[in-house]
Amino acid sequence: MLPELQRSEVPTPDHMRDLVQLCREHKVSIYESEEVQLAVEVLLKEFFQRKGQFRERTFLRLESGLKAFKSFCQERDLSYLPAKFSSVELFVQYRSSLVRTSTLKADIWAISTFHRKLGLPDPTLHEYVRATVKEATLTKIGDLELIKQATPLNLQILKELQEIWTGPNASLIQKRDYAALAMSYNGLLRCSELRHLRLDMTTHVNGRLRIAIPFSKTNISGIADYVTLSHSVSQAVLDYMRAANLSLGDNGYLIQGISAHNKVKRMKDSEGNLKPVGYTAIKDIYTRAWKITKNYFEPNSRAFSTHSCRVGAAVGLAQRKVDVLQIMKAGRWTNATMPNRYIKTLDNSDTTEDMMM
Repeated sequence: MLPELQRSEVPTPDHMRDLVQLCREHKVSIYESEEVQLAVEVLLKEFFQRKGQFRERTFLRLESGLKAFKSFCQERDLSYLPAKFSSVELFVQYRSSLVRTSTLKADIWAISTFHRKLGLPDPTLHEYVRATVKEATLTKIGDLELIKQATPLNLQILKELQEIWTGPNASLIQKRDYAALAMSYNGLLRCSELRHLRLDMTTHVNGRLRIAIPFSKTNISGIADYVTLSHSVSQAVLDYMRAANLSLGDNGYLIQGISAHNKVKRMKDSEGNLKPVGYTAIKDIYTRAWKITKNYFEPNSRAFSTHSCRVGAAVGLAQRKVDVLQIMKAGRWTNATMPNRYIKTLDNSDTTEDMMM
């Protein structure tokens, strides 16, 4: 048996690394050590309590990947934290027949992240695991697995939604939903960027709103990016704000939660501070839009995702012969990989107008 941690001592990742080294010195398997398992339980609980270090969607993906691996291991009586490289290798072989390459790689990333954060040896670094992942990827390429992009939400769809979700008879949630989608298209906004738009960082100049994006996936400098919305989108946002009794300069976020009674529901954290709506709230907006407009698409088309406005706007700009470098600047991309991938979905039968003018 290994010397136990003192009762008053809370395990940390450094403690775990020391414990793993101690197991090696005493020739004790870390996969069977009770001390290691007890430390894993405490550290895992601590990890989940500190999930705020991740963006909401990132954490959900981490959680999903670990859940899939845990289920696989428990069904086969294998340890999942810590995991042997052979267990990960078996998981890759099994999982690769069920999911796309992107999902498989996200699962491997989740397994790696949990091991590293808890101070455990990372089994995904083993050469056999890497070789198995590479083999699975090449097999899928050979089977012509295509990367499916989000279904573009274009100007035609926005106009259809505008007919239904705006005007004097529209509900607050409809006005909010349309304003969110129109801004996302007009500004090529990521979901996280939309969620974090602030009222006190939005200004009104010459009939148009100027929104500030304080940080993004590609900008963590602390210096905000700015987007000036079109007149029509600005009016839709102002109409929503009037209905929600929101004012420019207020403390809080532009996109608010809406209750079942069609009232603004200001989101707060455990300490009572205002916080943005979650990823799921934005995803639900796209789900409602899809239910209304899905008949415009082929029967087997993918439903809208939170990237759909961003894809639709990039395609719209490409249809207007806008240079890819300008599209990169508009969408705050650091390279041309994603806009070029989006542009491959270009359908010349679509309208060539956009809402950037």
